[in-house]
Amino acid sequence: MGIQILGRAAALLAALVSAATAGAHDYWLEESRARGKGVAVRMRFGEHFGAGEEKGLQRRRLKSFRLFTPKEDLDLLPDTRENAKPAARFPAKQARGGALVAMERLPARITLDHDRFNRYLVHEGLDAITALREEKRWTRRAGREEYTRHLKLLIPGENGAGGLADREVGHRLEILFDADPWRLPAGGELPVRVKFEQAPLANATVDCLRRDADGKVHRERRKTDAEGRASFPLGNAGIHVVRLVHMRSLGESADFKQPEWASDWAAYTFRVGPAAPNEQAEAEERPKPRKRKKVEDD
Repeated sequence: MGIQILGRAAALLAALVSAATAGAHDYWLEESRARGKGVAVRMRFGEHFGAGEEKGLQRRRLKSFRLFTPKEDLDLLPDTRENAKPAARFPAKQARGGALVAMERLPARITLDHDRFNRYLVHEGLDAITALREEKRWTRRAGREEYTRHLKLLIPGENGAGGLADREVGHRLEILFDADPWRLPAGGELPVRVKFEQAPLANATVDCLRRDADGKVHRERRKTDAEGRASFPLGNAGIHVVRLVHMRSLGESADFKQPEWASDWAAYTFRVGPAAPNEQAEAEERPKPRKRKKVEDD
């Protein structure tokens, strides 16, 4: 009897852990500033837009890494190094008119068992892919996926975004803001536009998450209209990210080894209000985090 109870408890725990990790962890960019050290761009990863963990640059995995200002378009790759933390740094004066950082990573592959893949689709609101797998009777087939990440970070200048909020940078999946987040009235909504391969992406599931100074995360979810547009209420002070996953079928793999799905992940980050006290210091001045178990991702 005792063994059966332990077995059931272990199965329940495994199910809870599996449910909590149904969606792959996200990557996003954040800025930090310290007197005399300029602006640091940090790449973070984690789940549900928590504080996350800083990720080394992985330069060999980058397709592009650029800094846009109202006057410049700078390639950051030549001055970066493998596993750099922060990913990049530049003088604060370059961001006086506003700045936009854009990073595109090279494709990577992953295989998830059928149960985890099905729940990942639900978690990301990929209803069309769920329906397609049901139609093909593939719901018990592992998900072999090739995915690409597209990251953007909007940095305010002395007068807001400096006209960069809707700047297109050429990512295959791209999020654009059709208003300056720092010029919206109190209680206003941020208009968002999503494009895939330069065309409006309709009926896409888009999330806007805000992490406040206490670490609490608030989420809003929308579907884009026929023109790829949606809007989100702008929350109080905190770090915001607008993000989505778009997936398409690659067809059946003849040898069941090649990817059958291709996904693009986009995340566009900005901050409203001052940095939280624990975010104002440079990461190298903070205590080193505990080592964590390696996660399955790039």
